[in-house]
Amino acid sequence: MNEIKLPVHIQALLACWKDFADRYADLPPPLPVVEVELHLDELAGLLPFAEEQFKWLQDWNRRLVRWASQSLAERLAQPDTPEQVMWFTAAKIGDFADELVYQREVLKVHFQGDAAGMSALAARLDVLCHVLLRKLLDFAADIGAAMTPEALAAATRQDGQLALEFTLSLGCDEGIEQLRQWLEAQQKAVNIQEFSAADWLFVAVVLIGTFLFLVRFGSEGVFYLIVAILAIAALVFIIRYPLLVLLAIIFGVGIGS
Repeated sequence: MNEIKLPVHIQALLACWKDFADRYADLPPPLPVVEVELHLDELAGLLPFAEEQFKWLQDWNRRLVRWASQSLAERLAQPDTPEQVMWFTAAKIGDFADELVYQREVLKVHFQGDAAGMSALAARLDVLCHVLLRKLLDFAADIGAAMTPEALAAATRQDGQLALEFTLSLGCDEGIEQLRQWLEAQQKAVNIQEFSAADWLFVAVVLIGTFLFLVRFGSEGVFYLIVAILAIAALVFIIRYPLLVLLAIIFGVGIGS
């Protein structure tokens, strides 16, 4: 029985990605995630930085998927792809990993700063980068494990090309969405904090004043209170929708005349 040999370009891919796996065998652990209570000014400073990081991650993910679905897939499908060309194309995965490694170093600097909020955000971003790196390694390992002689023989079409199908989905968008939800939760918590001292005091004064007003004027005071509420509601409506009010006045004057 003749032994089935791997095509030369597949051998180049496996050798390249073995070097890639060995290079990143010992990934530094993610930064420790800490829980913090943010203030309004601190949160306002975090949001632009977070959006900048999200845009970078989305761009990185788009470039990665485009490389895998176009350059890599096309080279793999052609059995006559030169060994050096296949190696050069496959080695691109290391460039994407290097970008994440560099980004983690940047986040580490922000994590070690004095701002607790920035440290909390940087740690969560670093966790996402660590997960993406790990999934990138898993993707390379899964592709390599699937490149058996038997599988390649079954995937070979009559024209000699390889009908290989694979999907690269690292969950980058899902990770970004989770970070957005964390920021939204921080925003809600900040809003509650900001509505504490002076605002609650104002509400208490209004309630006490309303109670004393009703006690002083009895049932007659209820009427005046309702009128006051309607007046405030009308004022708010006029401020928010001045064009509608103007049109209503013009329409009313037109009907009256």
